[in-house]
Amino acid sequence: MVNLFGPPNEFEQVLRVDKFYMHDGSYITNDIAVITMATPAKLNKNVKVAVLAEKDSNYVKENCTISGWGRTNVEVFNQTNSLQKAMTSIVSTEECMQRWTRLNTVLSEGTLLCVLDETGPPKKRPSSCFGDNGGPLYCGENKDVLVGVSSTGSGIRCNGMYPQLYTSIPAFRDWLDKRLHL
Repeated sequence: MVNLFGPPNEFEQVLRVDKFYMHDGSYITNDIAVITMATPAKLNKNVKVAVLAEKDSNYVKENCTISGWGRTNVEVFNQTNSLQKAMTSIVSTEECMQRWTRLNTVLSEGTLLCVLDETGPPKKRPSSCFGDNGGPLYCGENKDVLVGVSSTGSGIRCNGMYPQLYTSIPAFRDWLDKRLHL
């Protein structure tokens, strides 16, 4: 397990940033950036290259994994010192629009995914929270396809009762491919 405040271990590496590309559109509908490293990471059993979701892929209602360093309780203002992960799923844009009516215009642009797991007890469902922004949403059979990046959601309701919003990798595949020279 990675520990933010502990000594380095086999799960982590320190790399220098070479370039930073931020999308130049609206911060909500285009909440994505690319960071390239000055030297490549050393791949091993704990460090792997993410597989980017294909442009036309659809993972609605599939089991996915989220992870992050954010709060584990909205009432406690400390972030965790260990990386957290949870299972969840992507809900349709239509279902998300029913729950987030004030965001219908933003959601209709197709650049965001809505993540919600309704299988757990109310107010104790897995969810991203403060401090998780930029964290991955992995789907696919082996949970190794990067489908989304944590963007925003209900900051006062990090209890899984409302969908959390993730930037859609498929929606930005052309932009990403250009910056990553794929």
